[in-house]
Amino acid sequence: MQRFDLVADNYYERELAYQDIIDADRNQQSLSAPVVMNLKNSKLEFVFPDDFANTNIAGEIWFYSPVQESWDKKVPLNITEQQFFVDAGDLQPTRYMVKLSWEANGKKYYQEMPLNLYQP
Repeated sequence: MQRFDLVADNYYERELAYQDIIDADRNQQSLSAPVVMNLKNSKLEFVFPDDFANTNIAGEIWFYSPVQESWDKKVPLNITEQQFFVDAGDLQPTRYMVKLSWEANGKKYYQEMPLNLYQP
């Protein structure tokens, strides 16, 4: 008799969460444009596409550092405008993967963007 163990105790929950990300990413790809991130005067500006004009946007911006977990930063997102600013001075001078997840009009969205704050 062969024994099969799951890789993680909560494998099925993780699989469902991953499917949610896939669906949210698909929703994001159907927008007129992606969210744009700009670095302006030590502020990170996030500009949402016109699809979200006059819409409540709620979610989270996760600055994921593959170098060190303690450098990760999560910023809550709850806006009714198409722009949102984050102080880049609160982040470490490293490379991040910015994981943006939000909900608007009952639909979930997800987008990832690289960010390099590393200054040699």
